[in-house]
Amino acid sequence: MFKNIIKPNSIKSYSSLFNSRSITQQQSYHTAGGEFSALYANSPQPRMKATTILCVRRNGKTVLIGDGQVTLGHSIVKPNAKKIRKLADGKIIAGFAGSVADAFTLFELLEKKLTEHRGLLLKSCVELAQQWRTDKYYRRLEASLIVADKDIILNIDGNGDVLEPNDGILSIGSGGDFALSAARALLTVEDMDPEEIAKRSMKIAADICIYTNHNFIMEVIDSNKPDEPTNNTTPPSSSTTNSTSLESENMTSSTLSTTPNETLNNAKQDISKDTKSE
Repeated sequence: MFKNIIKPNSIKSYSSLFNSRSITQQQSYHTAGGEFSALYANSPQPRMKATTILCVRRNGKTVLIGDGQVTLGHSIVKPNAKKIRKLADGKIIAGFAGSVADAFTLFELLEKKLTEHRGLLLKSCVELAQQWRTDKYYRRLEASLIVADKDIILNIDGNGDVLEPNDGILSIGSGGDFALSAARALLTVEDMDPEEIAKRSMKIAADICIYTNHNFIMEVIDSNKPDEPTNNTTPPSSSTTNSTSLESENMTSSTLSTTPNETLNNAKQDISKDTKSE
């Protein structure tokens, strides 16, 4: 009767199975809401929650906006963090969601790639994603990036993905889906500036997502503005300038010192001298 009963020693407990899995597998269970979600949720180390970063392009303008809230566990650590920055002398704007130290490490690597590839953003991002994915040190970095210039918007993550949106709208973070939905809806409104679309979309996301606040930081790249011309002419040397100014002063002083009356008197004296000599 009891022949088919399985022995207790052959059954693995949930705790032993959970401990045998890697951190990535544990996180995937937690994210997917699997059997071990409760165990992973009670982890003693609180995790940094994501933010909301939104990028909108319209009418030649590229707008990148992000909130300023940093959350650790169930507490707000900082409400005015700056998650948007400029790269390549302001020609590229970038925003991040995730770990701050990891994101700044990736920004430094991106700047190196931009220097190597002469400012080509797409090529630099592909090289960054490849190194981020394959390097044994960089693969541990936990962040997601949005980078944009006047021509292209890209999303880079640690899985080796480099994504470009087809409608000019891209978002990352915990409130990214809310901001993306609002931005796509507002994009149908004619004559609305991309700055206004970004602000309204972020406000909707901040009202819904508990990890996003209303302290927004925004950067804009306007391709409609012409580039400032560079002046390649070298300024004259100080010695040349001084000598020219002295000559002009001497000419001016000599010209001003001779009045019409003095000139007439000098002419009369010359005529009288000629008459006497004759």
